[in-house]
Amino acid sequence: MGGKRRKNNNEITISLFSFQDIITCLSGIMILLVLLIAVDIVTGQAIKSPQTLMQSSKSEESLKKELELEHLEKKMIQSERELADHQGKQKELNRKLAEQKKSLSNQKKAIAFIPAKDANPNQRAILIECSGKYIKTEFKKFSTDSNDIKEFIESLENLDKLRDYPVFIIKPSASDYAMELINQVQSIGFDVGYDAMAENESVENINNYE
Repeated sequence: MGGKRRKNNNEITISLFSFQDIITCLSGIMILLVLLIAVDIVTGQAIKSPQTLMQSSKSEESLKKELELEHLEKKMIQSERELADHQGKQKELNRKLAEQKKSLSNQKKAIAFIPAKDANPNQRAILIECSGKYIKTEFKKFSTDSNDIKEFIESLENLDKLRDYPVFIIKPSASDYAMELINQVQSIGFDVGYDAMAENESVENINNYE
């Protein structure tokens, strides 16, 4: 006997609608969280970027100032070295100048005897340099004690009184006896001349016995 099969009313039907809703909600929440995190990251970078730029700018300015300061310090050190070198050269120059001045002050100045144009050509000048310690002629040097002065006067006796002309060059230290000596030479018949000179000078025409 044929007929339709009868559906069993006791069969249970399974629905997945609730599970799909949960999955959808979770997916939406995850997407929302990812978007929020992305927005937060972008917003944080946008906020921090000006500060980073300012810090970077400050760092560049500081580095530039440090470089300028270092350059100035090097230049200052170089200037100090140049100044020290210049001062050293100046001291050395002053030392040499002082030595030259001392040498010139100690060096005797030489005086050359030049006869006057109207001098008698037949006369010969006998130069006699007088100081406090000696009487110096072109042929001998005498001391200023009485015995040597006497010997000096006697030595003039060998000269020609008409031809030879004693010229006394007198230093300040010889002022005590010079005029008396000249009078003695005149008293033995010589025509005598005389002149003054500084203590540190000497006569070129007279041999150096010192």
